[in-house]
Amino acid sequence: MTELDPQPDSELDLKAHALDILERVWNGQEHDLIYEFFLPDVVCHFPTMPPKHGREIVYELGDAFRQALPDYHNNIITVLRDGDWVFLRDEVTGTQDGVLMGIPGTGLPIVFREMWMFRFEGDKIAEFWQQGDYFGFLQQIGVAPPLGAGALESVGATLKTMGRFAALQAASKRRAKAAA
Repeated sequence: MTELDPQPDSELDLKAHALDILERVWNGQEHDLIYEFFLPDVVCHFPTMPPKHGREIVYELGDAFRQALPDYHNNIITVLRDGDWVFLRDEVTGTQDGVLMGIPGTGLPIVFREMWMFRFEGDKIAEFWQQGDYFGFLQQIGVAPPLGAGALESVGATLKTMGRFAALQAASKRRAKAAA
């Protein structure tokens, strides 16, 4: 049983529960609810990484995204359920004002499409997989060349990216120095 849905676990509407978790934790910035909605040893699967374990990983992820995209908003597109599994397809919007994936803030708006698979044990998330359009994100902030770029255009995009990184790092150092 949960505060969100007082029905016994066997009657819990996991689709609605998953949507409520995303709305409250991500859009509502109630990150402390991670400790209520995820099992302590939750298994987190992200692309190109070995599985990570623990709610702290989820908390750190939420905190990092909120700092990088202060106007973060998650729009759910599709929700499917099969037994104790819930699949979500969503679109994240925001402005990359802080460091994300090691990339200094660009001030550019992003639209990031992703998919999540959650496996529930009762009303808690026990395991999840996340897959997103990371290349599209990198294109939007000017780090990756546009699709279909030829060899010369790709070299130009790389040089432009190097210059952009240098300018972003210098601006970040100036902001840190001014804040000190």
